[in-house]
Amino acid sequence: MWAFYSALQSALDLLRKCPKCGHKQKVRLLDKNKTVACAKCSNPLPPNGHKL
Repeated sequence: MWAFYSALQSALDLLRKCPKCGHKQKVRLLDKNKTVACAKCSNPLPPNGHKL
């Protein structure tokens, strides 16, 4: 059961919501710990758990 929960949490960590336009974006696993640009408005999206 723990493995299932861990896999689910990892998948959810790859989703980021843009604070500017509200667009939800899936981030590549390689970019999980990087700041990426929003696909719609180009606003920077920091890794989950980080504040700008």
